[in-house]
Amino acid sequence: MKLKVIIILLVTISTTAYSQKNEYSWEIDKPILSKGKPGSFDETAVKDPSVVFYNNRWHIFYTAGGLGEYTTGYVSAKKLEKLNDVRRYELKQIRGKERYGCAPQVFYYEPQKLWYLIFQNRDSNYQPMYSSTKTIDKPESWSEPKPLLEKDEKTKWIDFWIIGDEKQMYLFYTRAHKGVMGRTCSFDDFPNNWEKPQKVFDNVHEAVHIYKD
Repeated sequence: MKLKVIIILLVTISTTAYSQKNEYSWEIDKPILSKGKPGSFDETAVKDPSVVFYNNRWHIFYTAGGLGEYTTGYVSAKKLEKLNDVRRYELKQIRGKERYGCAPQVFYYEPQKLWYLIFQNRDSNYQPMYSSTKTIDKPESWSEPKPLLEKDEKTKWIDFWIIGDEKQMYLFYTRAHKGVMGRTCSFDDFPNNWEKPQKVFDNVHEAVHIYKD
């Protein structure tokens, strides 16, 4: 199975043009996903998109801002330009004790043949959570969320991000809006049994996305 995964930092179409001076420049088009209609779960903002291209469709998971809370939304279309025209779904199972549940990352974990959705809720001063499914195109199919790991301190953690290489899996997150921490676990243990954290670098407020080209 071939998968194409793209992370979009701003929900706009962005392209590069190569000039005669061998320099790249960015060209920004209009937003491909705008805030929802008044009264909708995403009526004030759409942000933090995690974007997957699978089975000839774009699947976008995002933080949805409503008047009362931040939740996780899902929308899918064959063309990015059609995202504003199709139905949107609030993933109501992606939450904690409160309705709040956002900052999603979605990826396919080949060893288990499962899609994973990593997010945060407000339990335990922002708790890392995960949900999984075999059918990314069915919003109702995501499993009951579970803690990615039990927090071992009261300090605030946010913006969880997972990658893997040939050896193991890596979890990154921002601690206390000051620095980035990293943990590892084996492929067999994922998504459990994370090792003790190590500081990656300082002076980072939040929302670090780490990947290898």
